[in-house]
Amino acid sequence: RIIGTSALIAFIAYSPQLSGLFHGTTRTQRIIFNTLVGLIYFNYYLVVKTDPGTVPKEWQPEPVKAASDNAITDASCDKEDPHTTTLNIGDLRYCKKCENFKAPRSHHCRYCKRCTLRFDHHCPWINNCVGFHNYAHFLRFLFFVDLSCAMHLYLLTFAAFNADNYRNRANDPTPLEVALLVLNYVLCIPVLVTVGLFSLFHYWNLICNTTTIEGSEIDRVKKMVRRGKITEVVYPFNIGILANVTSTIGHTPIEWLFTGKAAGDGLSYPHAEGSGMYQIHN
Repeated sequence: RIIGTSALIAFIAYSPQLSGLFHGTTRTQRIIFNTLVGLIYFNYYLVVKTDPGTVPKEWQPEPVKAASDNAITDASCDKEDPHTTTLNIGDLRYCKKCENFKAPRSHHCRYCKRCTLRFDHHCPWINNCVGFHNYAHFLRFLFFVDLSCAMHLYLLTFAAFNADNYRNRANDPTPLEVALLVLNYVLCIPVLVTVGLFSLFHYWNLICNTTTIEGSEIDRVKKMVRRGKITEVVYPFNIGILANVTSTIGHTPIEWLFTGKAAGDGLSYPHAEGSGMYQIHN
């Protein structure tokens, strides 16, 4: 799937340039577009090759404060697996498969067969888990895909519907050019829509400092609160929008776009007051 994803990016990015479909666009526009495509590939490489992190063998948590009895319950990607014990976020959690304690926000991945730090999900398109050390690369990959697809459609539409472009051409568009034009629209629009919606979901998770699994846990807890089964609880890791962002992808806009990474070691996290979450020391 990595090869297929790379090939799809290459086709959408370069087929209109090599076939002349971007005829009439400026050199500056093409430079910007190809820079964005380069950033897609760069971050895709990083998210594929970067180890998301795993709980060190024999690591043990040190509770500083007892967890609330009503803490949000934990769920892992193999939650139906009887070999894995899952307890409350504030409790000590132990993975029988790894034979090791689970750090806060870590979960066992049944594909990678290990507990991944700040586990978000296992992505088949990168053949890797998205977790603590590569989540920032993953967000940047989505962001540059969004920008590149939007600019691709703009340049394609500008060139296709600008009458001046065709008056300056020696010949009418060939059947191959027409076929490539249609194919680029057919491929790029669904990618922009699907990746765009997926990106919005993860941007929301970023400002709330949640993972995909934790979002499901929060929804489940809200249902239990509405049904009167438990009292309202405070999500432990939402420490404010700016702090949520800077702790995940860096402290400045430059870091957000290029070099930023998650703060800390992935074994302990600041938590909101009143959440009942204990601190973990490495």
